[in-house]
Amino acid sequence: MYKRTIVGIKLGVGAISLLSFGIHHLFVRANPQPSWFEDTVGTYQSEIWNDDSMVPGTTTFTQTADGDIEGSYTIEEADSLVSGTLSDCRHTASYTISCAWEDIYGVGTVTVAFSEDFSGFTGRWRLDDSSVAYQWNGVSGVE
Repeated sequence: MYKRTIVGIKLGVGAISLLSFGIHHLFVRANPQPSWFEDTVGTYQSEIWNDDSMVPGTTTFTQTADGDIEGSYTIEEADSLVSGTLSDCRHTASYTISCAWEDIYGVGTVTVAFSEDFSGFTGRWRLDDSSVAYQWNGVSGVE
């Protein structure tokens, strides 16, 4: 069995792997979300490019018990209301997050940049298999 000495202690391969995992986990958890991240939580009246025009909808961002951001959205079509989910939201720049979206039409990514007071956002969405991006904007104050 391979053993390595760390600070005078002999460790087997399993112990080294466990130690490496613990150190990695410590550094990953030590990188918290930015202080503004929770300010994204809320409901926004949205306009989302759908088919060939901007259509009304609602976008809601929520915070999980772990501090992650996720959400949901609706798009008002002529004869129906389409619902979708937002997941795996990550901050990509100051006041900007990127999330995975999913609804009956497919899956993709949306990136939104919030105003500094979180009164709204401007964004772009795209399908996973496309580089073409479309508008997704929102204004807060929706009950």
